[in-house]
Order: sequence, then C-alpha cells, then structure tokens
Amino acid sequence: IVSRGERRISIEVKATDRWRPEYSRPSLELLHAQVVQEAFAVYTGERAFMDDGLLVLPYEDFLARLFNDEVLGA
Repeated sequence: IVSRGERRISIEVKATDRWRPEYSRPSLELLHAQVVQEAFAVYTGERAFMDDGLLVLPYEDFLARLFNDEVLGA
C-alpha cells in the first residue's frame, strides 16, 4: 500500500506471465473495504485488463503510467 496524502493505493506485483484470479484477492479485499481508493496489479504478461476494479497491467505499461504520474499523481 502506498499513501499519498489521504489517498491510498494498493500495488500487487507478481513475477508471472499469467495472472490468476487468486492473485487479485488481497487487493480486491482492500478496495472493497475502502482501505484503498485504487488498486493496481503488475505482472510480466502482455494483456491489460480490469478485474472487479483492480487494474491488471503488464509491467511495461505500469512503469509508463508510473513515470507519467498516472499512478501516484494527485
């Protein structure tokens, strides 16, 4: 979990090229309990997709968003 002021962001990182549904569970629990306002998952796969509010991204896409201030930006 990353905190930026009042905003909390969950970032789950897995060294796998296949995202499995069970990988989403911890971040989704935090998101649904409103402990975090946003949730990202990062993996070595090639496809970006949404999993019930969790944005799952290939690591290249995540890094591009991070450097463009689209992850931690205000």
